[in-house]
Amino acid sequence: MQTETTPTKSKFSAVTALLIVFLLAAIGLGVWGYMLTNDTNATRADETALQAKYKTLTSDKKTLDGNLVTAQADLEQAKVDLEQAKKDLEKAKKDLETEQANLAKAQESKSALQANVDKAVKYLKVAIAYWVEAADPDEMRQLIKDTEDADLIDKYDAFVKDPTKGIGWMNYLFTTLDDLLTVE
Repeated sequence: MQTETTPTKSKFSAVTALLIVFLLAAIGLGVWGYMLTNDTNATRADETALQAKYKTLTSDKKTLDGNLVTAQADLEQAKVDLEQAKKDLEKAKKDLETEQANLAKAQESKSALQANVDKAVKYLKVAIAYWVEAADPDEMRQLIKDTEDADLIDKYDAFVKDPTKGIGWMNYLFTTLDDLLTVE
C-alpha cells in the first residue's frame, strides 16, 4: 500500500487567525467600553459637583448682590449724614464764634462794671464818712482825694471855704454815684 502524501493542513488556519483577531478585538472593545464607562461616571460625578458649586455660587452671588445694594444705600445715607454733620459743624463753629465774641464783650462789660463799683465804693466811703461817721475835715479831704476826682475835690474845697456851697458838692457826689451804679 502506498500512501499518498497529502499535504497536511496546518493547525493554524486563516479562520483561526481571524477568530483570534476578533477575540482580541472584542476583548479590546470590552476594556475600552469599561474605561469609557468609568470615565463617563467620573465626568458625571464631576458635573454633579460642579452643578452643586454653581448653585452655591449663584446663591452667594445673589446674596452679595443684595448686600451690595444695601451697602450702596447705606453709603448714600452716610453721605447725606456726613453732609448734614458738616452743615451742623459749620453752624456750631459760627455759634461758637458768636458766643466767644459775646463772652469777650461780657468780660469787657464786667471789667467796666467792676471798675465803676470800685470807684463807687470810694464815693460811698466819702458819703459814709461825712454823714455817718462825722469825719474831721482832714480825713474827709483824704477820702475825697482817694477818689481822684478833681471836680469833687474842687467842690469840697469850695464847701469848706463857704458852707453854703454844700449842696453843690453833695449833689455832685450823689450824681456821680448814681452814674457809676446805673447799668445801661
